[in-house]
Amino acid sequence: MQAGIDQMDNFDLVDTNDSVLMNPDILDQVFSHLDVTTLKSTRLVCTDWADVGAKILGKRGRLTFSTMPNPDCTELTFFNHKLARNVTLQMKCNCTEDKPCECCPTQIECHRNLPPNFAILLPEICGKLDTLTLNTERTINPPQHEIWGAYHFPNLSRISITVTTIQYQRDDIDVTPVPQFRPLQNLKSFSFSILPDYAYKYFPGVAFSPLCQKLLNSAPNLEEFSARVNFYPDLTPCRKLKELRFEYYESRDVADVQVDLPEMTRMLKSCRDSLEKLTLGYHYRDDEDEIKLNFDFPNVTHFSIAASEVYKIEDSLNTKNFPKLTHFSIESDCDISEMIAAYHLRHPGITSLEVECGHYSEINDGQDGHAAGKLINLFPGVKEFKLKFRIDNVSRKREVLRFKEMMRSLSDWELTSGQVDIDIARDWKYGGWDKKIIIAVLEGMTGWKGLKNTSLRFCGDNAYRKLKIPDRMKSALVACRSIRNVAMKGFKIDHKTLENLSGFMAENNLPVSITNSE
Repeated sequence: MQAGIDQMDNFDLVDTNDSVLMNPDILDQVFSHLDVTTLKSTRLVCTDWADVGAKILGKRGRLTFSTMPNPDCTELTFFNHKLARNVTLQMKCNCTEDKPCECCPTQIECHRNLPPNFAILLPEICGKLDTLTLNTERTINPPQHEIWGAYHFPNLSRISITVTTIQYQRDDIDVTPVPQFRPLQNLKSFSFSILPDYAYKYFPGVAFSPLCQKLLNSAPNLEEFSARVNFYPDLTPCRKLKELRFEYYESRDVADVQVDLPEMTRMLKSCRDSLEKLTLGYHYRDDEDEIKLNFDFPNVTHFSIAASEVYKIEDSLNTKNFPKLTHFSIESDCDISEMIAAYHLRHPGITSLEVECGHYSEINDGQDGHAAGKLINLFPGVKEFKLKFRIDNVSRKREVLRFKEMMRSLSDWELTSGQVDIDIARDWKYGGWDKKIIIAVLEGMTGWKGLKNTSLRFCGDNAYRKLKIPDRMKSALVACRSIRNVAMKGFKIDHKTLENLSGFMAENNLPVSITNSE
C-alpha cells in the first residue's frame, strides 16, 4: 500500500467543496477506467473517493476467507462492505491432494464449519454479495446448509461449489435434513463440482445432492448450470435455464454407481424447452458399454459431446430433433472413423463444427482419411471449423499418407474461420516421423477453399531428436502460402537449420512462426 501512497506525492488533495469532484456519478465513470493499483491509491484521498472506489474494486476484486488462514497474510479486521461482492470460502486443509490427509479430527471438524470471520460478517454483507465461491472437503455440513435458509442474498448472481472428497468414508454421509432455502431470485449462474480423492474414489450422491437440489429449487431465474456429479438433479424448477454443462463423474470402485439412463433422460427432458446450449461429458468410464440417448431440443443452438465414445446420439442429430442447431462440438479419445461411424443423417444447419480426436498406431489402421470426408457430407453448411488431432506413434508409411488424405477430404468447406491443431506426441518407439507428418498435413491442405482464413499449429513433444527441414517441406509451405498463419512449437531444430529456414520464409513472405525448443 505504501507504494500506492508514494505515487500520490505530486498530487494536490482535492477541495472537498468541489461538487464536481465529489459527484459519485462522475467519480464512478472516471474510476472505472483506472487500473486496480491506481484505484487503491485513489481511495486514500478522502472518504467519498474511498466509498466510490470500493464499489468498483468490489466488482473486480475478491475477498477470501479460510478456515486455515495463510500465515503470511494478515486477516482484515475492518473493510468497506462494498468490497464484499466477490467472496471465496476456503474450507479445506493444506495437505497435498495426492496424499492422505494428515489433519487431526479436530482440524477436520474445523474445516467443515464456516470460516469464523465470514460467519461474523455475513449478516452485514449478505445483501451485497454478487459472487460466492465455496471450496470444501469431505462433505457439506449443516453450517453450510444453514446460510441459505437464515440469510437473504438479494443480489447474489453466481454460486460455485467445489467439493474435494479426501479420504471419504461411508460414515461421513450427513443425513441431516436440509432446511428450506430462501429464494435466490437474482441467481443466474450455478456450478457444482465433486473432485474425488484418487486413492479412494468413493463419493455417494446422497451426500451432496440435497444441497445442490435445494439451491436449484430456490433459483427460478437460473440461466446457467454446470455440474460434475454422479447424480441427476431435477431441473424442472429452472424454467429459464439456457445453458447446461453436465459431466457424469463415475465412482469406479462402487459397483452400484453407474449411469442411470432413465434418470438422465428425465433430467434432460425437464429443461428441453428452455435450453439453448448443452454440453455432455463423462469421466472415468472403463467398460465398453454405450449410453444411447434419444431426445430432441427445439431451441438448442450449441451442442457439445465431450465423450462421444460413451454418449451415442447419432439418430437424434438431425434437423427435426435439433431444428435450431448451428454449433456442434464432438470430442473423443478414439479416431475419426470410430467417432462418426454411426452418424448417417445430414444436418445442413450446422455452420460451426469442432472436432477433437486422436490417432493411435497400435489400434488404428489408418482409416481416418476416408472417414473425415464424411464430415463434409454430414455437415455441408460449415463455415467455422476447428480440428484438434493428436497423433500417438506412427509405425507405417500408409498412416502418414492417410493424414494427407484426411486433410484433403476436408477441402470443400468454404470456411470463414478455420483452426487446425496437430499435436504430435513424443515417439519413443519409432521416431523420425515428425517431418513426414508435417509435410503430409501441409500437402493435404493446399487445396482448401478456406485456406486464407485458416490457422495451422503443429505442437511437438520430442526433446531428443532434431526436426529435419527437407526441401519437400519448404515446397509444401510455399504451396500453402495463402494460409492465415502456420505455427510450430515443441520441436528441436539446430540453429543453422533454423537460420536457413528463417531466410527462406522471409524470401517467400511466408506467414510461419517457429518456437525452437533447442
